[in-house]
Amino acid sequence: MEAAYLVLMRAYDSTTAVSYLYERPPAEYDRHVFTDLVQYAPGLHNTQADILTTLEAEADVEQPKLGVIDEAARRLIEGARVADWQTLSVAADGPVPGYSIHYNGIGQFAYERILGSGLREQVICDGKTLWHLYPEIGLAAKRPFSRWQHDLLSSINPAFLPGADELARGHDVKAVDASTIALIPSIY
Repeated sequence: MEAAYLVLMRAYDSTTAVSYLYERPPAEYDRHVFTDLVQYAPGLHNTQADILTTLEAEADVEQPKLGVIDEAARRLIEGARVADWQTLSVAADGPVPGYSIHYNGIGQFAYERILGSGLREQVICDGKTLWHLYPEIGLAAKRPFSRWQHDLLSSINPAFLPGADELARGHDVKAVDASTIALIPSIY
């Protein structure tokens, strides 16, 4: 009986932090959940490719010199970069539905998908400019499409081949035979 009395006394003792009474959980309102819509739009965030593109365009840094491009190599490269449109289907991943990416060999692509947040994202690239559109929240991003985003193209189409001028950065581009080119490091 005395043990039960001690337990009850501890429950009502004001010096202990333990309370056995029910308390309503506090309502914590974070205004950023509903007012900072940019956090739900990944295309509106800067990426490493954006930073490198800006540095290349605006910084006073010497760029790799363009090597010599063999005319036969240029024809092979441009022949491999066909403008025929293809479609890649991306499977659904949990609650995120699947979508299709339409692309061609010269670096143009477009897709529309639903993000994990439920927001609809449209991405369009004409090979020179990349747009991320979010019509539901009325926001969009436009950025130049540069060589630093080629990994994005390679993730869509692993066989993507950059143009001859891009391959010639720091290299001479030579045709070895009717179906092979070689990149030879330039020494300047």
